[in-house]
Amino acid sequence: MAIFRKIHVSFWSDSFISELTPEQKYFFIYLLTNEKTTQCGIYEITKRQMSFDTGYNTETISKLLRIFIDYGKIRYSESTNEVAIKNWHKYNESSSSKVQSCVNKGLDNVKDKGLIEYLYSIDTLPQEEEEEEEEEEEEEEEEEEKKKIKAAGGYEEFISIVNGATSKNYKGCSKSKKQFSSRIKEGRTINDFKLAAENSVKDPYHRENNFRYLTPEFLTRADKLDKFCQFQPIKQKGTVY
Repeated sequence: MAIFRKIHVSFWSDSFISELTPEQKYFFIYLLTNEKTTQCGIYEITKRQMSFDTGYNTETISKLLRIFIDYGKIRYSESTNEVAIKNWHKYNESSSSKVQSCVNKGLDNVKDKGLIEYLYSIDTLPQEEEEEEEEEEEEEEEEEEKKKIKAAGGYEEFISIVNGATSKNYKGCSKSKKQFSSRIKEGRTINDFKLAAENSVKDPYHRENNFRYLTPEFLTRADKLDKFCQFQPIKQKGTVY
């Protein structure tokens, strides 16, 4: 597996980053991308190693670490030389099973368990928000399912309306049922279909053709439904509608 770290394109326009000094920006990028970083967001690294990599002396490293600790962006364990990055999961989250395996392995290797509590307690609010979003999506899906069930019942009534208007004996089909459900989702009601069916049989063309084209599939098309809901038959001399 290739080892790389992602930096979001909005990094430089972030309000927090924009207030940092060049030295602080450089060091923060280093904390996010150095070779000791792990998939779980907690990794072991000594101040001596940081000094060697960045060129700063250990005193400067300690000052820079303290700055980001005070900002609430990291935690550093002096006893285990481990760093925990606050928003690591926000920008490195993945649904990949391989990545998740790396995360779990990394957590198992963490020496200061308080860092795990720190990192995951921070993630609690986003997780709760995500769970709320998932619950809302499930509720929407349930509501959508209820509409489908309602539409299915209305479809039988629609078939009855068409048969009554045309004196046919249609049983319905999957295509017209799907189109009927689509019209219901668009806001149409059974009364719209009833009006369209009643108006369509007043059309001279369909009367002359013994309503052969006035099928459930025909009347559930969006354009045909619109047309016959607004249809105004032209009265001809000697013809009573």
